[in-house]
Amino acid sequence: MMNVFAKGKEVSDSDLQARAVIVNMAQQMGVGQRASQLCPACEGGKSKERSLSLSVEQSGMIKFYCHRSACGFQGTAYTTPGLAPIPSTGLITNSRYNPLTADLHTLSKAEVAWFKTRFNLSNVSEIRRTNARYALPLKAPNGSVRGWITRRPWDGSPADTEANRNDSQWAMKALTYMENDDPVLSWYQASTAKDQDIGTVLVEDPISAMRLIEYLNESDDSYTGKVVALLGTGLNAEKVAEIQRNSRHRVTIALDKDATGQAFAMARKYGQAFSECRVVVLSKDIKDSTDTEIGALPL
Repeated sequence: MMNVFAKGKEVSDSDLQARAVIVNMAQQMGVGQRASQLCPACEGGKSKERSLSLSVEQSGMIKFYCHRSACGFQGTAYTTPGLAPIPSTGLITNSRYNPLTADLHTLSKAEVAWFKTRFNLSNVSEIRRTNARYALPLKAPNGSVRGWITRRPWDGSPADTEANRNDSQWAMKALTYMENDDPVLSWYQASTAKDQDIGTVLVEDPISAMRLIEYLNESDDSYTGKVVALLGTGLNAEKVAEIQRNSRHRVTIALDKDATGQAFAMARKYGQAFSECRVVVLSKDIKDSTDTEIGALPL
């Protein structure tokens, strides 16, 4: 029997039931992991969107937040010590994340073709596969690989098979694996060092970062700058400090269409950390945009 507690307030029976689901999700994840899940309070609305951000701290503390504006279910769940401890993988005890131990494979020809068509990318050589998931490298500011983010296959991708749907990690949209305690950011550099400096653009995910950098590098115009994948819609002081150290302090926040509110909240909270900080409101996610649509953005 598991006791679930909410911090600082009494909760209703339905809220307690939702929190119990949260704890069960966390038990499947293990400590040091983050994922996007189906919210047990609103069930993702009509679109069944996986709008719940869920993280499990090393202490067993579970933090959750639903990004749907109509829901907003959030809080911290706890388990009574000794009754239902959050399982640890036992790989690294002093890190928030575990290194990726699964074998990584290059993409098949069918997968290369799918990624190029689906996201309008000409170069997908950095993307890898585990048995049941796709793996994207997390890059340090100097371009070295600092870890990996793995995610369940996109709908309609070659790895979207019945066998993979039965994999134990299928329900988790993303899992982050790091080699150390670096901030969880992935950096990309525009290679054309010309006069149009866009500064540093913050996007939500590595595919969006790859798409934007490829556009900047191949555009008829000449750009220089950096694109940083936040791996979600969160920003904290640790991430801000790394951006300050490795950028020219002009920051543009361009999160996916459904995270515009979070982008403005981010700018209000951390905008003074940079010499210039602004939000670009997207009508379409960068990873789904054509060259013409990206070229029209006020970067």
